[in-house]
Amino acid sequence: MIEKTNFVKPKFIEDRLFILAIFFRITSDMVYRLYLSKMYAYQGFINDFTVDRYVESWLIFVCLYFFMNFKNKNDIRLSYLVNVLLYYLSITPFTTLVAYGVGSDLFVICNSIYWTILIFGIRFINRLPYISYKKVVIPNYMVEDRAVFSFSIIAALVIVYISARYTGFRFGIGISSVYSLRSEVRTYGIPIVINYMFCWTRTLISIFYAYSLYQRKWIQAIIFVVLQILAFNIDGMKSTLFMIPLVSAVILFVAKEKMDIVLGISIASIVIFVCALMEPNIFGTYITCIYIVYRTFFLPTHIGSSFFDYFTSHEPDYFRSSFLRRLGIGSPYSPPGIDFIISGTYYGSENSAANNGLISDAIANLGIMGVVIMPLVVCMVLRYLDRCTARLNMEIILVVAFSVSLILMNAFISVALVTNGILVLGVVLIYMKRGR
Repeated sequence: MIEKTNFVKPKFIEDRLFILAIFFRITSDMVYRLYLSKMYAYQGFINDFTVDRYVESWLIFVCLYFFMNFKNKNDIRLSYLVNVLLYYLSITPFTTLVAYGVGSDLFVICNSIYWTILIFGIRFINRLPYISYKKVVIPNYMVEDRAVFSFSIIAALVIVYISARYTGFRFGIGISSVYSLRSEVRTYGIPIVINYMFCWTRTLISIFYAYSLYQRKWIQAIIFVVLQILAFNIDGMKSTLFMIPLVSAVILFVAKEKMDIVLGISIASIVIFVCALMEPNIFGTYITCIYIVYRTFFLPTHIGSSFFDYFTSHEPDYFRSSFLRRLGIGSPYSPPGIDFIISGTYYGSENSAANNGLISDAIANLGIMGVVIMPLVVCMVLRYLDRCTARLNMEIILVVAFSVSLILMNAFISVALVTNGILVLGVVLIYMKRGR
């Protein structure tokens, strides 16, 4: 078993974090101006630079940074890590987009309010007692590792069944085929229960992989890598594939005490953007820029501005496309569905879904009032996960934080809880062995 890590940050690191955050913002601006605004201008990635907007973007960037309250913490929680990750994954790209004229003034104001409420909400729940839920009484054979092993067997069976039945055990890692895979999976007609279980499995499998690596169960870890690749070949979700190297890096650097967690997130983000800047000049390719910077950092925020533009001139959905439809309440946006409408209207592709969360969820379901209400809902979900992960090893918490951050960025909260399996994830986490 790898020894637990001491996560107290030296005082000088706090100042260094601010300098790194500024450097990350500068590299974010450079990547956007040099590449994204030229490659994706047809999608609305405009370069309408003005001094007023640029100054405004930096004010938002600095204010939200200090609202975050980066400081020494002995009890880093999942919600805190999600906050940090979203600062780099979503808030900083948002300020870059503001600098170059993307989004209306109202969008800039409302999204800034959304993030302010979310940040202070997370700071509040970080003051609450850090206690875990009591395990439900279950048979002796379902205790800690055995319980997790049972959950992982179910997940493996779901992936193997779907892969065998619908793809013939297709096995590949070509990310250029993701859209054809996503179109193909819609034709499978997978039963709804099995489909839900597969979506949950897609979230859980990377956590099982991390858990195996942490416990040095190498054969089991290899099996989970194979399962992740099989899952990727079912529906073409790139996050399933990218979690393999991400989880491996987390276990390597955090478990061996090579760097402070928040400092590591800052440096890793900068390295990604520096690679995106240098790759075209060295290799003549744009892989990092397209598949990581554009799709992971910038596109979700840009889609958020598109949702905001659409639903400030159309009535909110009021959750009629999500849980209310189970009660027989129809949505004026279904068919084809909100995600497909946004994709067709703003991105010229009616056959792909512009999945999104955070500000998109708020404005699409509750209108302007959602900007105030939905961050509080997200905070309640994070509080639930804080309690589910209390006293877990930090390596596992960080992997879960990455997964949850990506889910929140790309799905409505109701979808994240049920379809993407955050509720199920919490149950599995409760039964993992505690190391702190």
